[in-house]
Amino acid sequence: MPTGRRRQPISHARPGFTDASRWRLGCTAVFVVTLWALSKMMYTYLLFGIRVPRFGRPSDPSFNADVIYTVSMVKGFTNEIPQWVEHHISIGVTTMIIFDDNGDDSPLPTILRDRIETGDVELLPAPQFNVSTKNSKVFGVIPLNIFVFDKQQQVYIDTWKRLWAEAPPNTWLALLDLDEYINTKRANLPSLLRRKREDEGVVSIKMHKLEYGVSGQITPATDLRATYVFRDNETAGEAKHAGITLVRAITGMPGGCTHAFETNSLLVNAAIGRHECNDYRRVDMGKVIRGVWYAPSSILNVNHYVTRSLEECIASSQKVHIDGSVVTKPCYATNGDVEVGIHPLGRFTVCDDSIRPGQCAAFGCAIGSNGFDGSCPRYTPLRRPSHRIR
Repeated sequence: MPTGRRRQPISHARPGFTDASRWRLGCTAVFVVTLWALSKMMYTYLLFGIRVPRFGRPSDPSFNADVIYTVSMVKGFTNEIPQWVEHHISIGVTTMIIFDDNGDDSPLPTILRDRIETGDVELLPAPQFNVSTKNSKVFGVIPLNIFVFDKQQQVYIDTWKRLWAEAPPNTWLALLDLDEYINTKRANLPSLLRRKREDEGVVSIKMHKLEYGVSGQITPATDLRATYVFRDNETAGEAKHAGITLVRAITGMPGGCTHAFETNSLLVNAAIGRHECNDYRRVDMGKVIRGVWYAPSSILNVNHYVTRSLEECIASSQKVHIDGSVVTKPCYATNGDVEVGIHPLGRFTVCDDSIRPGQCAAFGCAIGSNGFDGSCPRYTPLRRPSHRIR
């Protein structure tokens, strides 16, 4: 019977490529793919059901024209829509995509018939589901809009995906509400966007919202731009903004951030302190950071007409949200008077008629003047209780 050591079976594995090394290699691959996914905001796509229609360059230098779309969802205030559309078409917007949330009896198809026929407006029905997540919270703590889009954000996402697949290169998409007007200081918007894109590599713009008040109007005026000329002091607090972004540079839209698309990873932005949702740091105004231009209001901003008249303001001055919070509006220009439901002090003090010049001069003052310290002698602000709405 043969003696000696038993022969070991021949191993066909490569030297050094053990189960442990396979495990490490697999973990490394998963880690690298995860980092790449996060950098492209793929976690947002997975969480919210957003997909990338196709990858590609954000812009095409060989395509000269810059095409601009706006997307909005409109409910009520239909009499103001013609001037709103006229203004944006006049500054260079190609097409305004409007989702009509006024139901089957909406007057918009009739009001906008001519604009629809010329291609200035694309009118679509708003989704029928009515999920409002603005102030809802899970277990009373976690905001629901982190996980679920309401229908306004959903139409923004759907429009982005459609334009990515259908629109030509160098297509921009802006998010606007009916009470928001892009103010280019009489410049041509496509030319401005093209210059920033070609010269500085800009793929997204955050336009500072300047909020305008009642400007002495008791009842609603017919032209917001020519009538509401007193705005808030833009140096106070963080800057609220509305966004305009190259369609092919968009990576997604986080829940609850309804005013601008993302072009970078939300997580990476937050980690380095650069993430902004609906506000951004005022110290960045005028800078281009990672392809995002924080436009100075001297060149480009959004006029936000938060209230149109004293009547309208008082009617909605104590709006109760579903979470029980009460939102008040500054309806009067006062000298420190305090009244429940009425915001104290005159917040809208600066005369700014840059979107439709002439009104500040009519009040006897220059643009930038304070309308409440005598600098605009022909302007009489509404002071409680001089005017009452019965």
